[in-house]
Amino acid sequence: MAVWFWRHHNFIAEQLAKINPCWDDNTLFNTARDINIAVAIQIYFYELLPLFLGRDNLVRDGVLSSSFGYRDAYNPEILPQVSLEYPFVLRWLHSVQEGTLKMYDTKGYYLKQYPIVNLTLRTGFFDVDNNIDYITQGAFRQGSANIDHTADPDIVDIGLGPHQRASDLMTNDISKNRYFGFQPYVKYHEFCFGKTIKKWGDLEGVIDPERIEILRDLYEDVEDMDLLAGIWVERRIKGGFVPPTFYCLVVEQLVRNIVSDRHWYESSERPNAFSLQQLFEIRKASIARILCDVADKVTEIQPQAFLRPHSRNRISRCENIPSIDFAAWKDFKCNEQYTWQLVNE
Repeated sequence: MAVWFWRHHNFIAEQLAKINPCWDDNTLFNTARDINIAVAIQIYFYELLPLFLGRDNLVRDGVLSSSFGYRDAYNPEILPQVSLEYPFVLRWLHSVQEGTLKMYDTKGYYLKQYPIVNLTLRTGFFDVDNNIDYITQGAFRQGSANIDHTADPDIVDIGLGPHQRASDLMTNDISKNRYFGFQPYVKYHEFCFGKTIKKWGDLEGVIDPERIEILRDLYEDVEDMDLLAGIWVERRIKGGFVPPTFYCLVVEQLVRNIVSDRHWYESSERPNAFSLQQLFEIRKASIARILCDVADKVTEIQPQAFLRPHSRNRISRCENIPSIDFAAWKDFKCNEQYTWQLVNE
């Protein structure tokens, strides 16, 4: 995905240069960067996160705005910092990562697959046999692994492929849990939901009974349970597909990101703020549109590209995918100057 956003920056700069032909390279670069960052956040917050955490949940808890206009949530009293728990609990996503990378041609026909772990540090693989084209097609055609409290054997046992022949990724994650000295799972559950857990029976309704029994065999006391171990076995949240404590710790950080950022892209008060028209255009952004604009040989794609194609998300020509109208960034002074130059030449 990083490659696509690098390309997208240049794509934006090209569009701006067409609209404002007298802008210098520095202006083009900085404006394109500003737009590209906003587009990336828009897609991450408004398109990807709701699929896991639930849109209604995120609106209720202040992560997403319920309107298309400005959102001025900056609070100078909130420190712009990242909790250690946030990047750590994201390791839960190892359990929904597919172990094989499936490749397709531009018509959606399956071609081959390759173990993801064998691609660690092997960027040269993209240049072989049009693999970058096939991988790009697979990016919006292949689904994730099931969310079922298990992890793909390749992801777990061979996490670094040829660079580390034996690697129990889940055990490594638990080791990191203890290395950072995180509080036990029950303390985070109390922080998130205000419920004190003193005995195994207090977990009923949070974790399925059969998994509570497994935990009892592994831990002498319920207060010994590692944070990640509890998250692994929690039931999903209502309206989403993630464990409740995972949701709590992630959302706490996401809200902090918004309210502590003086330059948050939705704010009308930030330096060099987007106009309302420009913000409306940024809200059109989607991963499908980015793939259409900058990915390799993508001419058709489903509108919701983070979801697999189905009857209500059919593969469509790129011309039918909404796109940003960069005319919202038209600099009329620049165009007056350019016209004057042409007349006087």
